[in-house]
This record gives sequence, C-alpha cells and structure tokens, in this order.
Amino acid sequence: MDTAYILAYSLIMLNTDAHNPNNKNKMSKAEFIKNNSGIWAGQDPPQEILETLYDNIVTEEIKFEHGIFSNPEKKGFLKKKTGTGVRGWKNRWFVLKDNCLYWFKNPSAEQPGGIIPMENIQVTTQSTDKKKRTFTLVTADGRNVKLCKLEKGKVLQGQSREVVFLAEKPEIRDEWVA
Repeated sequence: MDTAYILAYSLIMLNTDAHNPNNKNKMSKAEFIKNNSGIWAGQDPPQEILETLYDNIVTEEIKFEHGIFSNPEKKGFLKKKTGTGVRGWKNRWFVLKDNCLYWFKNPSAEQPGGIIPMENIQVTTQSTDKKKRTFTLVTADGRNVKLCKLEKGKVLQGQSREVVFLAEKPEIRDEWVA
C-alpha cells in the first residue's frame, strides 16, 4: 500500500512539474525513474511502467474539476516538529484527504511539500502536555511512520519513529485528534 501512496505523490509532483509554466527546469524521464527507485517493496518498479506513466502525464496534464484537495476531511495550520528546541517547529498548512495527510507551505501553495499515508497510523496525545496542544502520529504496530517529501524537486522517501504536531489552541488539537 505504501508503494501506491508514494507513486501517487510522485505522479502529482510530475504533473505539477511538467505543466507549470513558471518551471523552466523540467524533470527528465531519467530523473523521474530515479526518483521512484526502490519504492516497489524495496525494488525498482518496472521501468516500462514508469516510462509509460511519465510519457502520459507529460503529454496530457491531469486536471481536476474542483482540485485534488477540495472537500478535505480536515484542513488548517499546525506546527510540525522538525528538530529540537524552539526552532525545531515549522508552521505548515495541512490537508487530510482520502486517508493521507498532506502539508503545504501555505494555503495557496499548488503542490504539497509532503505526504503521510495514514493507513495503520494511530493519533496519540501526551499526558505531559499541560497546554493540551500537541498530538503525535505513530504506527499501530510500532514500526516507523512512512512519509514522502519534496526537496529540491525530488521526491524523497523517509520514515520517523513518530511525527509530532502542535496546534495553536487545545480546541484545534482536539479537532485533529477526533
């Protein structure tokens, strides 16, 4: 299932890259294939499938009538923990849609900066959080949380023991946890 989420995210990024008139440095077929190496249960997907996907998307833009991120289950600003200390939090716009959590630099950003597939994910709160503003994503089976992010035009796969968020108010946290 992770392969499907990662490939879907990669295709969204390719579509945006290929059809954005402001992007002068388009992703090549070789770069697209390299970006998707190892996503097939640790193996490379068949090259002919990736080449066909690349050719189809570059030839014909995927367009959504109301936008892919319309009618989300939840959306709003949260801070995502990225390190330690006060500077270890990044304020991002989050959209929960179709069992995936996407993050954007701001609400008007056209492409997400990353995605967390929510399958097998548990949302927890910490009793040590006296202000009741944080919540954490962990896997139900104790494995690492899988995620993808876009960095310098490349789709990067990652994983983390947990992903921690900070809401502005307890009520906002409670809406995301519900």
